[in-house]
Amino acid sequence: MRRLHNGFTLIELLVVISIIALLVGVLLPALGAARNSARSSTCLSNQRQIGLAIRMYATDANNFLPTSYQYRSTNKLSDVQIGAGSATGYLQWSGLVSQGKYVDDGMKAKVWACPTDNLGGWAPTNFVKKGEAISTSGADASFAIVPPAFQTTQTAGIIDTQALRLSYVANESVMPRLKNATIQNNGFMKLANIDRVDKQTGTILLAEYCNTGDANAPLRLGGTSLTGGAAFKTHRPTTGLKGGAATVYDGEVEAGAATAGGNYADVRAVTLSEAMAVIDGVAGGEEHHIKYIGYNQHGFDKCNYVFVDGHSEAMTLKQTLDPADFKWGIKMWTQSNETPVKTSDGSGTVN
Repeated sequence: MRRLHNGFTLIELLVVISIIALLVGVLLPALGAARNSARSSTCLSNQRQIGLAIRMYATDANNFLPTSYQYRSTNKLSDVQIGAGSATGYLQWSGLVSQGKYVDDGMKAKVWACPTDNLGGWAPTNFVKKGEAISTSGADASFAIVPPAFQTTQTAGIIDTQALRLSYVANESVMPRLKNATIQNNGFMKLANIDRVDKQTGTILLAEYCNTGDANAPLRLGGTSLTGGAAFKTHRPTTGLKGGAATVYDGEVEAGAATAGGNYADVRAVTLSEAMAVIDGVAGGEEHHIKYIGYNQHGFDKCNYVFVDGHSEAMTLKQTLDPADFKWGIKMWTQSNETPVKTSDGSGTVN
């Protein structure tokens, strides 16, 4: 009688291994896509929570949206008084929302960082690394962080009143840079009142910063101020606007050829080609501030946005800059005269 052997032949084993390898090759991309989709959904959820927090802040502030940032008058985290300069740090919109307890765990909350951001979001303009001395009053060692390796702080020992790691950036047409007393008192810039925003469902409140793992990110955010050294100005807002035909829109400007009575008389929409020129060909310095955003964070050249009405969705940069359905603001609600935004060539207005 023949003895029966239980087991596989070498050929059968190789066939099974080949099938398993083939299945793994097919399934891994699908699993990766599912993971990225889940992260993108979490990012949208984060933005919805932040958008709701900002609206709650506005409700308690007579419907006025917060400033994108201002100087602190002292080095205290809790200081809300306007300062004369940046040496004592910045009070940013995320810090204002945190102070009001509209976000659980305040500046340290995980909600401030998008899960798809390779390095976990940008550090504040002024930050302290773990193990370094802290001079900001109200901050302890738990506020010290491990920043992106290439990010440089502006002032040693100072921690801004800002989310400790941040992936989201404010839109300047609804959250202005009322950074000092001169700007606040001159009256040409103002806080935006939600009730005056005509197109809340189609006006961006927050976009996503360019990813900390983006090869161009150090140029797009590093040294963005001509007078601020090498620090990354992560307290700054973004905008899809320009002043006149080509000038960078600067909400801090008080007078000059592009202004009338302290307001920009000629605010225009940035085109897609102008936006991509400063995103892909970025050289650093004062270029259109649209360069701060991550236009392709979530595949298919899409970025997540939260709108003034509180909803969030993914869009292409092209969609946001469409003059027939312009998402960056059809008016400058942060200028005292609420200047209507013109098309890029100045021939009409955006809708």
